Amino acid sequence: EVEQLAHSEVSQQLVQDQKRFASHQTPGVYLQHSAMEADTGRSSSDADRIDSIVALHSLCDLRLVDLTAWPEFFDDMKEDIQSECGRFGDVSWVWVDKAAALGSAWIEFAAPSQAEACRAAMDRRWF
Repeated sequence: EVEQLAHSEVSQQLVQDQKRFASHQTPGVYLQHSAMEADTGRSSSDADRIDSIVALHSLCDLRLVDLTAWPEFFDDMKEDIQSECGRFGDVSWVWVDKAAALGSAWIEFAAPSQAEACRAAMDRRWF
């Protein structure tokens, strides 16, 4: 979505993280920690922003979803994720990867502590 792509630096990091996690087969939630090195030139506020992101992987098997019969599937998924993750803090945005065969999404919280609370509660959780 256009609004989510405006987060270009975060989006680029998420694409890299998606590639890194693409082969991960264990369902669950994984907190994205900042992988930035000291020489990247990113400020500490950028690092805090990355640490405020939770990645959910293996949410569903898209091969089993009939998108023709359920065209609003990704919108429904995004709403469900936002609602569930909103229990842990202020959700800034949710991005659902429509190309991930096993369903992936990234959620940005207003603060790293909120992301950590979400991760702690949802890690390895089945839906």
